[in-house]
Amino acid sequence: MSRLLKLYITTGLVTAVTVGLGLAAYHFFWFWHFWWFDVLLHLLAGLSIGLISLSVYVLVNRLKGDNLRDLKYILSVTIIAVAVTGIIWELLEFQIDQSWATRISIKQLVVLQIGFWDTIGDLVWDLLGAVLAGLIFYHQSPRLNRLDN
Repeated sequence: MSRLLKLYITTGLVTAVTVGLGLAAYHFFWFWHFWWFDVLLHLLAGLSIGLISLSVYVLVNRLKGDNLRDLKYILSVTIIAVAVTGIIWELLEFQIDQSWATRISIKQLVVLQIGFWDTIGDLVWDLLGAVLAGLIFYHQSPRLNRLDN
């Protein structure tokens, strides 16, 4: 099996697990029962978005016939992609929480957005997932320009 195919399979599996856990967490209220589940999901989301961005990066470079870059460039691609996605997600989450806060009785659920430090923590875990994605990618392909091996 080629390294490129392994990258795509890994990306698909990690993303499917992340989405599945996220949907289950909302359905079964795991975010409210387990304080650490939000951390886990942000780490997995950062890993997923990082792997997706790297998969797109590899695909575009292969189509253009360009060589892949070094570790610093790979980490930059993943961190930027995850940072932008994480910020957009946090803004969306804030907006949803604000609209739900007026409709949900406080007795039933605690409002989702805890505050500024929760958001910063979420973004840090997203970025740690991005770094993990970059390192996994880098170590799985020792010869970055020969991903078919």
